[in-house]
Amino acid sequence: MKSHAILPRSSSYQMYDNMVNENMSFGKTGIISSFRAIYSTDFSGQNNVELQNSFKPEFRYEGYYDNLANNYNQYSAKSGEDDPIMNAIEKTGDAINNAAEKFTDELMFLVEMYGASIDFYRNYSDMKEANWLNSDKYFHAKANFFAAHRGPGGVYFAIHFSNLREIWDQNIMGYPRSDSVLDQKANSFGREQAKSYAPDQFMDALGIYRPKKLPLTY
Repeated sequence: MKSHAILPRSSSYQMYDNMVNENMSFGKTGIISSFRAIYSTDFSGQNNVELQNSFKPEFRYEGYYDNLANNYNQYSAKSGEDDPIMNAIEKTGDAINNAAEKFTDELMFLVEMYGASIDFYRNYSDMKEANWLNSDKYFHAKANFFAAHRGPGGVYFAIHFSNLREIWDQNIMGYPRSDSVLDQKANSFGREQAKSYAPDQFMDALGIYRPKKLPLTY
């Protein structure tokens, strides 16, 4: 097998590196704009001839670079014609974008669930600390209210954790079903109110459950 020397880095490669460093975009727009810029400067007209001449014969693959340059010239001359290289770049950019978006969405979902778990723990601790008469439903609603503000992951955690807690209270703690129904009503109310009120408006949003004279700390 005949070995080939490595092609020297040309101005086109350097320009591409610069654009990538400035853009740092792995999406379709960044990739396509970078390659279009290279096509229009290095692989068209007189610039293309100068670029070919900048390579010494011993550094050129047998006919490969000439064919590549000619293809790019044809692409520049027939901008309306589909180019297989451009199509491949577009598909690659789309695939990377989709994978990145999916990974980001899944990661954010987990982050929101974790944040919701903190909201529930904090409100449970506050309920125990306040030890205020008839405040149970208020803290139920408040935990769900803040969890829902986390996003879809927070809502998911709030719903399932609330259900599990009521199962525990009925079957393990022996609380009556009627109490569980009222708890679930408060849970759902808190999540619904999160759609209309900002997090710092929780006292107004949950006013029907907030006991009178409960310290403002809660």
